[in-house]
Amino acid sequence: MTVAVDRAWARENWQAHLIAVYTVFGVLRQLPLEAMVDVGERAQAIGPLLHPTAWIQKGDAAQQDLDTLRAALTFVRTIEADYRRAGVDLPALERRAGHG
Repeated sequence: MTVAVDRAWARENWQAHLIAVYTVFGVLRQLPLEAMVDVGERAQAIGPLLHPTAWIQKGDAAQQDLDTLRAALTFVRTIEADYRRAGVDLPALERRAGHG
C-alpha cells in the first residue's frame, strides 16, 4: 500500500510528530508492558479451558488486546535500543527531566 505524503506538510510538522512519538514512548515506558503481555499470554493458554463459553465470546477482543500490548512493547524496546546505539543513558536523561 502506498501512502501519498505532502512533503512540505511533513517537513513543517516533523518536529511536532516526533515530540508526539517520544511522548507516547515516555508514557508506555512507565507501564509494566512485559508483565501485561505475560498475563495476556497466560490467559490465552488457560482461558479456553476454564471458561470456554466466555472465551468463545470474548477471545477475539483478548487477542486484539494482546496484539496491541505486544506492539507497544516492541515500540518501547525499539526506541530504547536506538537510545543505546546513540550512547544515550536513558535513565539519567529521565532523572534530569524529573521522570525517574
